[in-house]
Amino acid sequence: MNDNIENLKEKFLCIKNKGWIESISNSCGSVGITFERLLGNKENCSSLPDYNNIELKCTTVSSTCPITLFSMSFDGPSLYETLRIINRYGYPDKIFKSKKIIYANLGIKSNYLVSNLYYFSLKMEKEKIYLVIKDLNDNLIEKKSYITFQSIQNHLYKKLKYLAIINAYKKNKNGKKYFKYINLSMYKIKDFDTFLELIEKGIIKISLISRINKSKKHYGKISYKNIIFNISKYNINYLFDKIN
Repeated sequence: MNDNIENLKEKFLCIKNKGWIESISNSCGSVGITFERLLGNKENCSSLPDYNNIELKCTTVSSTCPITLFSMSFDGPSLYETLRIINRYGYPDKIFKSKKIIYANLGIKSNYLVSNLYYFSLKMEKEKIYLVIKDLNDNLIEKKSYITFQSIQNHLYKKLKYLAIINAYKKNKNGKKYFKYINLSMYKIKDFDTFLELIEKGIIKISLISRINKSKKHYGKISYKNIIFNISKYNINYLFDKIN
């Protein structure tokens, strides 16, 4: 693994020495997409790490957006559980009104209003995290959609055993976006118990997301993002140990 880390650092220095680099896209994730192209990577949406068993996360110095750790589907009870939830509790997209979407920030100790009709929250119970849905009067509607601890742990260790955070400056010039990559920090995951503890404390955030794709290539298609785990870049040391 040391060789992989040193290889990444060498390639990062080559990219850093290029100075300002024009972005290859205008998407919100363009800082990462551009960096991975410079490494020779194609855009990676898989459950595997981005580069030689190292997950790459790029952010701009001024950004306050959280870092997405990984995404996953519900483990049960049905095979297409996210689709069932969307059809039952979702709301129409603003443009494609015949299609339902959903966006909910989920927490162990907090309720999130969905469709102005339901409260969504999470509950840890028997090695699972359940989605709890209640009405506006706090009456339980259902508690059956779940992800298992084992499934979460598998995703975590498969994707995020080693992490590289790359910081960049950003500027716009003549209608184009540019990045200057300035530093790279390496991390190793602590352990799964820490991950669960950070979920309980609300430091690791969980969202349920399904939306309509507005990109030219997939315009109008449903984009199932399922369950998203993320963390503020300022809290990264709670989950990872820095590698000097």
